[in-house]
Order: sequence, then structure tokens, then C-alpha cells
Amino acid sequence: MAPEGPIHVLELWHGPTLAFKDLGLQLLGSILQHYLEKRDTHLNIMVGTSGDTGSAAIEACVGRPRLHIHVLFPDVQYCVRECLGYDHTAYGC
Repeated sequence: MAPEGPIHVLELWHGPTLAFKDLGLQLLGSILQHYLEKRDTHLNIMVGTSGDTGSAAIEACVGRPRLHIHVLFPDVQYCVRECLGYDHTAYGC
């Protein structure tokens, strides 16, 4: 947050994918990982997207070994690597 006189401005585009969705999804990823560790279990997450939601969701799972993400795109020609520029195996998702 940057102070602008009596007003504070929160810029939402400073996350890993530069999308406003990063703010909520990073928090959700942390909360889920904490809960899953306490319960000693894993979670599969399925995301259907045609835009930047998939990349933000993938980034929310990076470094969280109990979260496993599967991203679906409307065109079967797309894959995570081609559409988002990620090698999902390198990220452990």
C-alpha cells in the first residue's frame, strides 16, 4: 500500500502473474496448504479457464506439495506450457 495523502492505494498487479487474481489465490493457496498439513492429506484442484485465471491458480500451488492442480482450457489444442508459458512438471503442480 502506498499512502496518497489521506488515501491509501492498494495495487493488485504485483503478484507472480501480474493479475489482480493473484492476491486472492495466493492467500487461498496458503490457507489450503496449512489446512491440508494439519489433516495430513492432499487436494486435487480442477480449474476451467480461457484466460489468466489458470496461470494465477498454478502460481498459487507452486511450492505447496499438498495442492495438485489440473487446468482445463476450452480448446483441446492448448496445454499449460503453450498457453501459459509454464512447464507444469517443473513447478510440481
